[in-house]
Amino acid sequence: MALFTRGNLCTLCMLPMERRKEVIIFPHLVSNTHDPLFAFNNNAFHKVCVRKHPWGEMAVKQKQFVHETILPNTKRECVLCEEKVAEPTQLVGTGILTSSQKHPLFKFNWVEAHKGCITHWEELPVLVSELQKFASTGKWADFDPKFKSIEKLLAILSALKPGRAETAML
Repeated sequence: MALFTRGNLCTLCMLPMERRKEVIIFPHLVSNTHDPLFAFNNNAFHKVCVRKHPWGEMAVKQKQFVHETILPNTKRECVLCEEKVAEPTQLVGTGILTSSQKHPLFKFNWVEAHKGCITHWEELPVLVSELQKFASTGKWADFDPKFKSIEKLLAILSALKPGRAETAML
């Protein structure tokens, strides 16, 4: 996560940030370097600048999601059965796949579900298909080429598709 240091410049307005209460600090939000939210990754800005920025609202929403899902003892619920996900190894989460509201993957942002529930989800084949298309377009580039987040998510979800659930070792 970024650190606030008095006097650092806000990269949105290029003016110094002086008081902590006027600043918002973002953690790592997205892995795709082509996504507009990538500019917010591990960075600090004036709150006022974020509110004015076209992607500011979504960046704040993603920041809240990240904090809610990485903090210990958070109450994570399956969006499909609405039960608490007690065992982290049984959780599948998408995070943010795209910021574009027009992209077919947008509706799958922030999905968190039990592996056992997602195998029966009628949208799973659509999600896998759209992820495969997105990965093949070159519009996804991981912040670290070794991380391969989209490939890892595809591997997990593909193994959970109906008829393949037995390979997922649920």
